[in-house]
Amino acid sequence: MPAFWSAALILVGALVPAATAHAQLPTPPVNPSESEVLEARAAFVRGMQFGEEGRFDDARREFIHSYAQSGSPVALFNLASTLRSLELPRDAAEAFIRLLANPDLDASVRERATPMYADVVARVTRLRLYGPLEGATIRIDDALPRSLTGQTQTIVVNPGPHDLIADRRGSRPWRWSGAARAGASVDLLVEFQAIGEDPTDEAGEAGDEGWVIAGVSAAIAVALGVIIGAAVLDAEAQLGPRTGLVVELP
Repeated sequence: MPAFWSAALILVGALVPAATAHAQLPTPPVNPSESEVLEARAAFVRGMQFGEEGRFDDARREFIHSYAQSGSPVALFNLASTLRSLELPRDAAEAFIRLLANPDLDASVRERATPMYADVVARVTRLRLYGPLEGATIRIDDALPRSLTGQTQTIVVNPGPHDLIADRRGSRPWRWSGAARAGASVDLLVEFQAIGEDPTDEAGEAGDEGWVIAGVSAAIAVALGVIIGAAVLDAEAQLGPRTGLVVELP
């Protein structure tokens, strides 16, 4: 391992939680060119500086760029460590898995990374879906849809709030929104309702909603009528010739 990367390990510090983001690990070149290595080294140095300044999202971005250009295991280690400290255990686990799968990984890096990997695995959130999942797709937050199969499926996510939408042809979308703590497992029953199966289907529900809106509108109209009527009566009372409030003009 080059002395530059080995020395940089000493500077790796614990980062406090910041914003969430998805790692989306890049695929680095097998044999990086000299220019790519130079660019990777510059990005790595910027990442270290950003980390020292508390700019943790910027540090994460630079470590991703450094790894993408060079494939350096230390850049990947720093990325995984940053994601871990940013409270993104799922993304950190992905980085640690790739790091530890390297048979040529330096022993000192492996020794440091192994317990950190065990820590993030213990802190991921597991969404356990069960039900008629065959042929369905699910979208988590703003990610692209993914296919579901069988009767059960476990999806590993970062802790925090999530929005799930499952779709299956001919059925209404199934939705779930909720937050889960680190290390938790959430069991979710996915139930699809065929379109037109329920007598209060789309048209029926829209009709009921229309009745509610119509009722509210009618109530508002009545209330407005009372107010307007009162205002008219009040005006008549003030301007009518039979009241004592009329000001006669000379």
